[in-house]
Amino acid sequence: MVIGVASIPVAGSTLQIDSGPLAGTHRRVRLDHFVAGPENCLAATAIRRILDDRPSPYSPLVLYGRPGVGKSHLARGLARQWRHDGRAGPVVVATSRQFAQQFQAAVQSDTLAQFRTAYRSSSLLVLEEIDSLTEQPNLVQQELIHTLDALHQTAGQVVMTSRVPIRAISRLHPLLASRLVAGLVVMLSPPSVLARREILRHSATALGLPIAERTLQWLADSVPGTVPELVAALVELRPDRAAGTDAPRPGKPPTARGDHPAPFSRPDLARITVTAARCFALKPAQLRGISRQRTTAHARAVAIYLARRFTNQSYASIGRFLGGRDHTTILYNFRKIERLVQTDPETRATVARLARLLACLPAGR
Repeated sequence: MVIGVASIPVAGSTLQIDSGPLAGTHRRVRLDHFVAGPENCLAATAIRRILDDRPSPYSPLVLYGRPGVGKSHLARGLARQWRHDGRAGPVVVATSRQFAQQFQAAVQSDTLAQFRTAYRSSSLLVLEEIDSLTEQPNLVQQELIHTLDALHQTAGQVVMTSRVPIRAISRLHPLLASRLVAGLVVMLSPPSVLARREILRHSATALGLPIAERTLQWLADSVPGTVPELVAALVELRPDRAAGTDAPRPGKPPTARGDHPAPFSRPDLARITVTAARCFALKPAQLRGISRQRTTAHARAVAIYLARRFTNQSYASIGRFLGGRDHTTILYNFRKIERLVQTDPETRATVARLARLLACLPAGR
């Protein structure tokens, strides 16, 4: 394991594969670990302590972060690992909406005692999407308060997920908020380059896909997205690129070095510009031109970001290629997209999709 990257066993989460050369053969990739880089070391420490089979001080543990950072993978994987380890007591996994629906159904059917026993006797309660609790009647929040109090008395472990911090959940009952922050509230961040490389390594092993180390590093550097986007980039990779090479054409004789094909090549500025332009329904000349129209300017900025990620070209070289723009303009646009990748889901998805395309397109296309 790479220094600074932790691997937490989570007893097998799976991702569906619907595209790429492996679709139809390996329909799912099994992820038996949550890979945490330095950016998520606190969450990794908390989960390891919970899995140590002794009372944890981190209850409730609230994991929050934007979609795709691994909240469900970690929380539900913990529940599977808990069962796998043969821990005593029931395990309950539900969303806050399911909790609310079951509570309301129990009230209507006069089975409230059974509902409370099911939740309050659990050794581990995983409750997801607690930020949607405020959409439910106030009685639901009060019921959850009493459930948390009961589990505290029996040393039951509680793990919750949310898209936003506790303080940002509007109309949350003050007593419920106080109980949530009494444990540990941890933000899950998108995986860093170190973590992305290990996620790709785990995924390639799970798929039985041989992949060169430099290709792993290239994908980790180039695809800044979520875990599903990383795995999608991996399974859509051309087989010759996974091996770190460009395969020879059919009938072409081996190279002078024996049977080894030509070396793997990164996309160049021209291919990046063409790919980015097509994504935004533009012509490459428009990205190199003087237009400041919003779509054109955004597409040009995305191309600049990808050029820095995929090539070794300097800001000045990229500027010369894109119509003679200066170093400062290129740097500004790169930092703008770098920031949007972290804060804007649409930009992040666009960049990840283009990165997958560039990883799959043959050289010179």
